[in-house]
Amino acid sequence: MNQERYFAFISYSRKDSEIARAICRRLETFRYPSEVEIQYRPKSSKYVREIFFDRTNLECSDESFLESLRKALTESRYLIVICSANSAVPNEDGKHYVDDEITYFLKQHEGDINLVVPVLLDGDINNLPPSLKTEIIRKRNNPICLREEGGVDEAVAQILNYLFRVKLPVLRAKLNSQRLRFFRVMALTGVGLAILFSVMVFAMYLLKARADRNRRLADDNAREAARQAEIATANEKEAKQQAELANRNAEESERERKLAAQSLDFMLDTFKKSDPLNSGQYDVRMVDILKARIPDIAKLEPWELRADVGCQVGSVLHNVGLFEEATNLLFATVALNLKKRPCSPETAFSLYCTSWCFMDMLDMQSALSYAKKALDIYENAPKREQLKIALVCNAIGVFYMNSENDDDNARRYLNRAFEIRQNELGSDHIDVAMVLCNLGYMYAKNHTFEIAVKAYSQALKIYQHNGMESHVGAAKSWRGLGLAYFSMKEYEKAVGAFNRALEIQIKVAGRNSVSAMNLYMEIGFAYRWLGNYSAALDFMKTALDISRKVERNAKSAAAVNAVKELERNVRAIEYLKRNMNHL
Repeated sequence: MNQERYFAFISYSRKDSEIARAICRRLETFRYPSEVEIQYRPKSSKYVREIFFDRTNLECSDESFLESLRKALTESRYLIVICSANSAVPNEDGKHYVDDEITYFLKQHEGDINLVVPVLLDGDINNLPPSLKTEIIRKRNNPICLREEGGVDEAVAQILNYLFRVKLPVLRAKLNSQRLRFFRVMALTGVGLAILFSVMVFAMYLLKARADRNRRLADDNAREAARQAEIATANEKEAKQQAELANRNAEESERERKLAAQSLDFMLDTFKKSDPLNSGQYDVRMVDILKARIPDIAKLEPWELRADVGCQVGSVLHNVGLFEEATNLLFATVALNLKKRPCSPETAFSLYCTSWCFMDMLDMQSALSYAKKALDIYENAPKREQLKIALVCNAIGVFYMNSENDDDNARRYLNRAFEIRQNELGSDHIDVAMVLCNLGYMYAKNHTFEIAVKAYSQALKIYQHNGMESHVGAAKSWRGLGLAYFSMKEYEKAVGAFNRALEIQIKVAGRNSVSAMNLYMEIGFAYRWLGNYSAALDFMKTALDISRKVERNAKSAAAVNAVKELERNVRAIEYLKRNMNHL
């Protein structure tokens, strides 16, 4: 048996590299659900990793390019093939690399065609490479990737459905949950960036004013030096020194004035282009603008401005999923800060931002180390910033909760973050609700549902107080509350909570979304346990209608199975209803 190093190998034509890269990124950032049976899971990872992609995974070694690819093919469990008009035929040089990779993979895996996952670009079955033009492959419900918005996510869901043998609605719901979390982070990050830019613009104005004062002072010194030279011929040497000093001051003040003006122009230009009031679509334009300005950040002077802007932009890029660009900026910023100002608040903030990069790399030891260094700096600063301490404590609690399952430390740090934010911001601030959601998730995960109910309920009161009843965080809290009530067998309360979550979900993603379908189904189950079979049938049939629409669009085996599963649930409840009527 071959030694398994990679969970999957992605084979593709260079002309399809953008789609292949998008599928690879979505796979590697997907945290698979608990329903996946142990034999289908990737080894030693909670994510779909490692995925071999030749643009990022080839290592520097004495081996040739072909030898490295063959070694990776041998050490991969699955082969994912991007099938398109480009990969179906040889390239301009007569080489058919995709078909060669398929042939070599099958040879190394005893010809097991079930380990090959064709992804039909635009759904065209005629674009299969020669090695896959078999009756077995043509009869499959192969994953389809359409060139439209959402096409990559749907293809990833279908690939995962084949690899993990988990129902497609579960995977779609998981991907949809990740997207909602992404948009929430984007919204909060945009607000934070706007505030930061405003503060920095104000700072640049102050720097420019100081430069102007220095210039006026230099002019005064020059005039004084000239007067001294005229009236103090006996002290000509001193007068000459004063004149030289005045000239140096004038040059330095002019340099500072130009620097302040250039820095101010940079910040004003970036802020104007990133302002959502001007762009209307800051979630798209802001990211493009920041990516385009990355080379300019390395040229900023003085180094303090370069470090501060690099840290903030790196944090934004990380939050929107541009991990490589974010990591480069944040690592450079941390190195510069540790060298120039190791114990400053700016260094602590850069350490905090970088700790989240380590979490995405699944290097929890480094994530905790960086976060704790940041916390140590904040706690030992002459002026302790309590909200910064709470920010880092919340992160450390999340790291403990997601890495070592250290409930005692997770609870200790999350409670400390909660207490600080409550004391500093008041009980009704949105940042307090964010910590409460983390606490509710932790308690529910440990089956202490009563405490989880209290945390979710308190978070919902804060959303209501702030007029944010339709926020995605409120939907998450309502659904978490419903699941907790369901586990406690308080089905009436579960129905109420699920209905509130459904109202918000329909506003956010529409009535025919997978998330709405799941909520209709969960409400149906709750009514079934209440013995209200008529209501249970109404909600189950609505979920079935949505599932059929999803199945018509997806045209996959998993979608068909989801419809069949809901049909079985409907028949089961109809059976219970008939028997109850005969009693």
